[in-house]
Amino acid sequence: MNRLKDLASIGRSPARMGLVGVTVLIAILVGAFAARSLTDLRDPAEGKGLGKESSLSPGTSPTATPDPTASSSALSPRETASPLATASATSRPTLEPTVAPTPQPASASGFTVAESYGKQQWMSEVIDVIHWNGRFVAVSVSREVMSDATETVVWSSPDGREWTTIPLVLADHPVSLTQLVALGDGTLVLLGALLDSSGGQGVWRGAAWESVNLTQWELTDLGLAGESSAGPPRLAKGPKGYVAASSGALWFSADGVAWERSAERAASTLAAGHDGFVAVHGESDAARAVASGDGRTWYDGDTLPGGGTSVASVGGGDWVAVGGESDMAIWTSPDGLSWVQSTTIRELSGFSSGLGIDTQVTHTPLVTVGNEVYMTLAWNHCCVQLSGGRGVYRSSDGAVWSSLALDDAVVQAGATDGETVVLGGQRGRGAEAILWASD
Repeated sequence: MNRLKDLASIGRSPARMGLVGVTVLIAILVGAFAARSLTDLRDPAEGKGLGKESSLSPGTSPTATPDPTASSSALSPRETASPLATASATSRPTLEPTVAPTPQPASASGFTVAESYGKQQWMSEVIDVIHWNGRFVAVSVSREVMSDATETVVWSSPDGREWTTIPLVLADHPVSLTQLVALGDGTLVLLGALLDSSGGQGVWRGAAWESVNLTQWELTDLGLAGESSAGPPRLAKGPKGYVAASSGALWFSADGVAWERSAERAASTLAAGHDGFVAVHGESDAARAVASGDGRTWYDGDTLPGGGTSVASVGGGDWVAVGGESDMAIWTSPDGLSWVQSTTIRELSGFSSGLGIDTQVTHTPLVTVGNEVYMTLAWNHCCVQLSGGRGVYRSSDGAVWSSLALDDAVVQAGATDGETVVLGGQRGRGAEAILWASD
């Protein structure tokens, strides 16, 4: 700066501008140029050369460079990034806005895991999920592999994504749960069985528990004759009311509280839809579909292949059934009485199916959520373990199916609040109980 001042003062005094002045001026300019050239040749690693700063306009501060080893995808949904950006050694730390957690990308299936639970030497599964009193409620059951010990957990969520757990003790001996149902009076009912060892040999007997607050559960009698001795009843709930299969008969209730016996038919599976109810009875060579518009009067429909046929409502008013002892088929019906085969499991997936020991698909759980139905291609050649999954498919009409990327999953329950769809089940043959939420 002194040299620049000297140069300026020389320039302001014409009396001093002679030959000596010109010589001094030239010497100063040459010296300044040489000093600048030497500065440019310094090692850039020292951070002192103009090459390090030439990209900054006057008055700007150096911008902190993010740590190249840190990835936004490493942030879990519950973590928050540090508000301070990482500053380099030659720059001043710059305060940045808080970075929001990186959302999980939409999955190929349209679903992401919202919650999971599992522990070694136990088999865990979500047995049911419903929407009740403005929230999702799910129930998971875990069973120790080497004993009859069981653990039950109630899950609760306002949105299907953030869940809280409520440990549940229903009895001082093992229980087996099959279904969670909301009755018309707002009561929740858990259906299952208790292990009765009073006779010296363990016998599973049907049981039901009711609750109005998710925390306190009491044994109850649904009013279905013989329900405790014949195993847990199966219930289906729809806009027309409730139907139950218990003690070799079909039952109807408008509210799930007061029941009437409506038909002497032993049903293996039930479904409720917008237009009424469908049941399937028969387990061997053939199974017959029966349908009712009001739950009281039942009509015989077509004969379907036996071998554990499952049935569900789809598309609002139609029905879909899957079954067969070999090369299982998918059937559709507009009324639950007349059925048409649409495809087979082999045509859909390439897997062999049926009851044989070598088949790749042995059963197909169907879950209706809204107007869509979800079908799992499941297999199990050992009754001790939970089933394995070979694919989950979705359909809005029972004829056209799309595959979901839910690897090794078995979906056996589902519910919606009108926006979010929640599916429940397990994967890894019970390694984890899973709750999935739609993206």
